[in-house]
Amino acid sequence: MIYFKYLRWKNFLSTGNVFTELKLDKAKSTLVVGENGAGKSTMLDALSFALYGKPFRKINKPQLMNTINQKGLEVQVEFRVGKKEYIIVRGVKPNKFEIYENGNIVNQDAAARDYQEVLEKNILKLNHKSFSQIVVLGSSTFVPFMQLPSMHRREVIEDLLDIQIFSTMNTLLKDKVNNNKSEILDNDYNINLAEEKIKMQHQYINELKQNTEKRVNEAKVKIAKAEKEKQDYNTLIDALQEQVNTLQESVSDFESLTKKKSKVEQLEYKLQEKIKKLEHDIEFYQDHDNCPVCKQDIEEDFKDQTIEEKEAS
Repeated sequence: MIYFKYLRWKNFLSTGNVFTELKLDKAKSTLVVGENGAGKSTMLDALSFALYGKPFRKINKPQLMNTINQKGLEVQVEFRVGKKEYIIVRGVKPNKFEIYENGNIVNQDAAARDYQEVLEKNILKLNHKSFSQIVVLGSSTFVPFMQLPSMHRREVIEDLLDIQIFSTMNTLLKDKVNNNKSEILDNDYNINLAEEKIKMQHQYINELKQNTEKRVNEAKVKIAKAEKEKQDYNTLIDALQEQVNTLQESVSDFESLTKKKSKVEQLEYKLQEKIKKLEHDIEFYQDHDNCPVCKQDIEEDFKDQTIEEKEAS
């Protein structure tokens, strides 16, 4: 439960540079009344701005500044939650956002958005929509609960029952479902890809088998042909071997014949030399009538007899 103690503001909308302060804890209930334009809605805008950084009504943030002073906008609100006292200070020109807990300022190391999140989730435990529907019931902006969008109805119920964890779980589950769907799609794609690869591999293996069988059959034909050629060659070799054996038998005295041939060749050579000498001598007696050494005449009868003897030799 939130117990408001006071609300103060200055340079906010039509108010000036002096704080306007409302005591909210003088009695159990506080009734604020006034004519139109007296500032009742301004009080609600100031309270909403102090807690959430935006007014209750649909007013742009720059329009909240006093148009005459144009600086020094500041709103302060003090309240109690349980045994803890809180003061929220928020301002524009200069910008200011401070949270005090039991007189000590709450760590401001985080960014402004994170600082606001700490205020809403850990202290107020209400977001702006729930605050507008539950705490501030402005007749001009109030929307009946059942007319709210489902998302806003859920936010209000979660703030009332402090069960925001379910929205967080729902968001996490949605993210997980989306991730699972994405993984399923990826897995389906990978499975289809793997199946296509397997199909291609089967086709390739079948082609290899067909080619292998074809080559095996061709090799078998070649082997059979080679075997037949081998048999033919073996038959031819046997026939040639018989011829060789026959020839070897017919030339068994080859060495002795070779020796005889050598002797005949030597004898033939000697005979040729002798023939050449005789032909030379015959030619000499036929061409010469006197001896070239002693210069004596060679008798005709001697020449004829000598030529006849050499020709007979």
